[in-house]
Amino acid sequence: VGTYVSNGTDSNAHRVHLEAVRLDGNRSNQTAGLGRGLQANSNPLWAASTGDTGWDMLHRLVNVHIWNCRGDGFYGEGRSENDLLLVYVRECSGNGFAPSTDTQMTLCISAVNGLSGFKITNPSNRLDACKAWWNGQITPSPGFQVNDVKYGATVFSSCEAQDNWGPGLSIESSQGVNFQGGFDSNSRSSAGAWPAVDLWDARGNIITGTCVERRTTGGPYFQQNAIRIRSNSVGNWVHMTHAYMDQSTPGSAVMSGSTTTNNRGSIATISGTGASW
Repeated sequence: VGTYVSNGTDSNAHRVHLEAVRLDGNRSNQTAGLGRGLQANSNPLWAASTGDTGWDMLHRLVNVHIWNCRGDGFYGEGRSENDLLLVYVRECSGNGFAPSTDTQMTLCISAVNGLSGFKITNPSNRLDACKAWWNGQITPSPGFQVNDVKYGATVFSSCEAQDNWGPGLSIESSQGVNFQGGFDSNSRSSAGAWPAVDLWDARGNIITGTCVERRTTGGPYFQQNAIRIRSNSVGNWVHMTHAYMDQSTPGSAVMSGSTTTNNRGSIATISGTGASW
């Protein structure tokens, strides 16, 4: 822990760097507590009472492997400029990643965790070329989940959700999300139970993606729908494809019970059909 004192009064850990480390949570022998693999606490120097004119803390993780934890693999708390590069979280009972505000994640992988691969509950996170696969095995959960983020911008670039037990992406009571990436054969907990993208009370989000179910002829086809738009979801822009790799006729692009009112979108299939609104 490196401590920086800014003005003789405020102090905090600043610019902590952790590289080439493997953390084993030993979850079979953990019976109490949060059981997190790595927790990064970051609070800004010079708090609001002094005008908040300082800067956010920066911690950097590079090539870190976190696995076998009773709780979340990586957990961030506070406000930060945390930078995660090539961090791999696997086989934790909680979420793979649960970052704090202003966290950047690049080439990070979340796999075979009990809950969501990446659970975003704080604003202004940026994910680039990250992948979530086989997550949600304890409770069917999304590969990528944005929950109750009401301000700031959350940006996903070239990310992929594959073989998760819930939807590939879930945006819940949130706004200002921009997701660009791929959705491959999610809804593994039950065929047709979850779409590639699930919107709950989602407002002003942009989703651009390629949806594919790669099961062979005869199925079961797990990811049968491209999107579900639930009530109170308005002002969203959706531009997606929807296909099965065996080139059979896929299920409805828009999941039954959805509402497209006050949203704009188009979903195309490899056969040239689709939906637009």
